[in-house]
Amino acid sequence: MENKAIGLITGAIKSKGQFLALATKIRLNGGRDELLYFAFPKLKGLLFTLQSKLALMHESGAFNTTQSNQETDQEQARYRQETMAFTDAELTAPDGKKGVNILTTLPGNGYITLNIERIDGQQVNIDISDAAIEIFTGYILHTLKAAGGEALMEHAISNLDFMGLYSVEYRTNGELDYKYFNQDPWQMNALKHHMAILYTVKNGSKKDVKCAAIVKTSIPSGTQETLDMAKRVAEANPQLAAYQHRFDTIYTHILHNPTDQPMELDAALDVLSRLYLTHSAAGNA
Repeated sequence: MENKAIGLITGAIKSKGQFLALATKIRLNGGRDELLYFAFPKLKGLLFTLQSKLALMHESGAFNTTQSNQETDQEQARYRQETMAFTDAELTAPDGKKGVNILTTLPGNGYITLNIERIDGQQVNIDISDAAIEIFTGYILHTLKAAGGEALMEHAISNLDFMGLYSVEYRTNGELDYKYFNQDPWQMNALKHHMAILYTVKNGSKKDVKCAAIVKTSIPSGTQETLDMAKRVAEANPQLAAYQHRFDTIYTHILHNPTDQPMELDAALDVLSRLYLTHSAAGNA
């Protein structure tokens, strides 16, 4: 593969001690180096892609086997043979044009392709073999831990078990104030099902459904893990977070979606309206 990654170094861009972005220099077949800067939201997208690929490999039985471990060790040895370094300017005066603007993922047989549009509009494609997924992840997490300790690393890998699609606030006049979040299709398809989450708050002896969300996740409904995720969904969404300290009961429902595409707006609002009526009636019984 012409764009196969064969070497990698990572570094932290900081200002006044605060982490700003991850610097990556990726060597491709033929010896060409691609310098890219991932600001924190794009960095989380990259980590989501890598973690999702690892999960799919694990599900198919292709991860943490004798063969896969051997292939990763061999790939790691090849990466270490590449002599790579950042210049001082690349870390202290980064070129903003080389920041990642759009990151999408294309699946392949035994690899994934990162399709990247830089801030200056230049397109960069990088093929990462399955054997190198752990290597990329390890390099990134090591750099984050060195730059900001466990707290920064944990922040980077948090909330990678769901992707938000819609959030809704139920108005007193019956209208729905909704927001839609556009997500990478491959990343969405790496998760198993759509889930509706409805949040109630106490109102005297009643429970009012105030807000809701639809996410894509692989977590089953009705478990403590689901409840923990639902709380994190609210914490990460300003529209929902306004109510989080008043939450009473949280309801979750796995939704049927007949296609691999994200749930359409009309279908999402319809199901959230029906669930609102169901739980509002139950809360006022």
